[in-house]
Formats: sequence, C-alpha cells, structure tokens
Amino acid sequence: MVGYADTASGKTHAFLFENGVMVDLGTLPGGNVSGATGINNRGKVVGFSSTGSGETHAFLFEDGVMVDLGTLPGGNFSSAAGINDRGQVVGFSSTASGNTHAFLFHDGVMVDLGTLPGGNFSEALGINNRGQVVGSSTATNQLSHAVLWTPAP
Repeated sequence: MVGYADTASGKTHAFLFENGVMVDLGTLPGGNVSGATGINNRGKVVGFSSTGSGETHAFLFEDGVMVDLGTLPGGNFSSAAGINDRGQVVGFSSTASGNTHAFLFHDGVMVDLGTLPGGNFSEALGINNRGQVVGSSTATNQLSHAVLWTPAP
C-alpha cells in the first residue's frame, strides 16, 4: 500500500507500507512534501514531490531511489497517478501554455496525450499492462468526459 502521511517534523511524505512496516520514501532533492499515488506488482511507486526550486514534479521510486520525471515541455508542475508492470507511468502536467495535459512516461520520455478536440484540460489516472490509459478530458464544450487512450498497434 502507498500513500502519504505526516512525519514527526510535521512534513507530509510519501510512504510504502509493506510487510507490516511503513517506509518513508522521502522527497526529491530539496523538497519537503511528497505523496505516493500508485504502485505496481513489482513494487515500483509513483507520486508527486516538491523540489528544491519550489515546483512539484512526478516521481518514480524504484530500488530505493526517487527519480524526478520532470514535466511536459515548458511546464512547472506534474504528478504521477499510476504505473503498470511494464514501468509505464501516467499522470498530468502543466504545459507551456499553462494548461494541464495527461502524460505517459516510458523509456525516459514524457509524452503529452493531449485533450479531446477543443479541450484545454486532461488527466491520466490509470494504465493497464496493455498500455491502455484511462482518465478525463474537457472538450469544446469544456465539460469533462471520461477518456480511454489506446496505444497504436
């Protein structure tokens, strides 16, 4: 199980609860707040953490190390929401235009999943082992709609 909880110093940190022990995952370098939002069957954890520059970035925690996944180009905020057993991470990030878009992070690259036509907001909330991503997006009418992104064959 993963989540976030207050530490003895009053800071909120991501944690992994495994074998009856709650492990503090810490933060990205210079950060003071983090939260874990997803875990796969291999024990890799994703979430968000503040950084030394004051931004919040998505992270991947594996082999005892928290890795900064960055943001979409020009963005200053990102958060990971899910990870599959292939290590593909999904979430959402701000963009250079100031909008928020869903992303897929795989093989060291964060890819903008875009929005429905006319929309300016999307978020990816989960991914299965086939690479199908679920989330939501606004469309021309600016109403939120459920979305399924399916990888190209």
